[in-house]
Amino acid sequence: MKSVLYVSVADPEMGTHEIADLVSHSQSRNSADGITGVMLYNGVNFMQLIEGASAVIDACYSRIQRDPRHSGIVTLRDGPIAVREFPAWAMRYSLVEQPAEVTLNRVRESGAPRADTLDRIAAFVGLNRRGR
Repeated sequence: MKSVLYVSVADPEMGTHEIADLVSHSQSRNSADGITGVMLYNGVNFMQLIEGASAVIDACYSRIQRDPRHSGIVTLRDGPIAVREFPAWAMRYSLVEQPAEVTLNRVRESGAPRADTLDRIAAFVGLNRRGR
């Protein structure tokens, strides 16, 4: 198994409906492909962790890197894992609008994230938020 954690800049033309479509499509495809993980969106950037079979994750991440809805993709982690951090979620989605601790609690309740994952999510939550 493998895990990839990345951040990207969202296409600024994407509205609420386009984000909802992206999330819905990704959840369906991830479920079919055996991919689990979490995605956060702060109004400017995405942060996503995907995990699953190595070949499937490589194919998924390759699609993400070619997707025009993402730019400036930065890979934070890409490597083998022994256990999934978010085994119950084809893709847990969270819009980062709440105080940092609320978002972090939501992520903690969604699975068993590693300490370094929580640290990176905490840093992400501190970035510019929608409407602020």
